[in-house]
Amino acid sequence: PKEYITQLVFDGKHKTLALIKDNKPIGGICFRPFPSQGFIEIVFCAVTSSEQVKGYGTHLMNHLKDYSNKQEIRHFLTFADEFALGYFKKQGFSEEIKLAPAAYSGFIKEYEGATLIHCELHSGTVYTQFSNVIRKQKEIIKELILQRQQEMQKIYPGISAFREGSKCISLESIP
Repeated sequence: PKEYITQLVFDGKHKTLALIKDNKPIGGICFRPFPSQGFIEIVFCAVTSSEQVKGYGTHLMNHLKDYSNKQEIRHFLTFADEFALGYFKKQGFSEEIKLAPAAYSGFIKEYEGATLIHCELHSGTVYTQFSNVIRKQKEIIKELILQRQQEMQKIYPGISAFREGSKCISLESIP
């Protein structure tokens, strides 16, 4: 409900990362850091329906991951409903919780009918540059494959033994 979202956004314990397009909010992630426990709870993540499936959710999440890494917090937890599970799995979340229950039990809000999921961050990764790095790596690998293929393109003469009447040849004799 709008009242619940408003309460969380204006609660001093929560922070919100907003996505603005053409001076209008089109999405956001509301989260609560638990630095002493080593995790951030994502309370909600939303992109307006007309702007979904355009990469904005990934953009938001990558900025939150970079923020979290700067704070030296390496874990995200959230309760996701069945409609959000696919999005979160694409963002690296899993149902395998790699934090001890004592680290989060009693700290985060539990939601009935939702699944607790976890994402572990890697300190050396700049998530907002991740797509560019992968794209560049792909280009480099393609170029290396092309170079290797050109080095290997040697044309061998055909096998003439069968034209000369042989019915069988050894594999070792084939260049």
